[in-house]
Amino acid sequence: MGVAGVGSFWMASAYLGDIVTPRERGIAFGLLTTAMGLGFGVGPVLGGQVADTLGMRWGFMIGAGFGLAAVALVRIYLWEPSRQKTALPRPRVSLRDSLRIGASRPLLAISIGSFILSFSFDGAISTLFPLYGKELGLTTAVIGTMFAFRAVASSSIRLPGGALAGRIGSRKLVIAAILVEATAIAGLASTDSNPALTLWLMLEGLAFGIFLTSSQAYLAENTVAESRGAAIGFYSMIGGIGSTVAPLVLGFAGDVASIPTAFYIGSVFMLAGLAAMLLIWFPPAILRTHPLMNKPGQLPLSHD
Repeated sequence: MGVAGVGSFWMASAYLGDIVTPRERGIAFGLLTTAMGLGFGVGPVLGGQVADTLGMRWGFMIGAGFGLAAVALVRIYLWEPSRQKTALPRPRVSLRDSLRIGASRPLLAISIGSFILSFSFDGAISTLFPLYGKELGLTTAVIGTMFAFRAVASSSIRLPGGALAGRIGSRKLVIAAILVEATAIAGLASTDSNPALTLWLMLEGLAFGIFLTSSQAYLAENTVAESRGAAIGFYSMIGGIGSTVAPLVLGFAGDVASIPTAFYIGSVFMLAGLAAMLLIWFPPAILRTHPLMNKPGQLPLSHD
């Protein structure tokens, strides 16, 4: 599933960056992430109902059926972008070059954002929230419905978020999204009320949707075609590390203390990550002359 996630979303982001113009990127990434959010909206409701009536196995089988339908759609409608129109040769990017590209300050900062958002979603939301719901006596269908409300909220903000990124700047939206995400995770820890949990989950979905759209737009703005695939690969790899670490760290905290405590830890970790991003984006004078803050990447990142 991890391999499939890279191919179905992150490579789709690189593909989209290649086929749209700079003016279209905000809206285009808003459409991409909105479509993904709609899937997250339908999936929990359908899966929760199927699991409660027919069993978990049938839920997985129906999900696999949707996956096969997606394969057919991709095979029929997607085409490989033509690269013969440019005078630049097709780049040969090694794994070492893909890692070295992370020396770019814009990419490093947004990759930290990818790490902490993945840490939040895959640790607090995907892993611990369903367990928290079970502790509170909620059924699988109710938890699935709550996730559906979250997905609807998240999907509804992505297209306008993409348009807003083009007007006020994607970086400002990234910062705002992380602040709201940290607040929502702490909010989940503060209540055991079903309506309040749903509202906090919806707020987290809004923040997550804005981050997805604005971070993808930021990547597209700060890369060129020659390096976009490698940059998105680095960005998603760092996010994948966050997805791997989060269930272990927050799950351990939930066992030792409690799930609400794990939520609070996740919220504080997000704020610490945001502080690191701000130091990279807006370094104080003493850091501006440091070689690490001015080290260029090994591949061209932008047209500047």
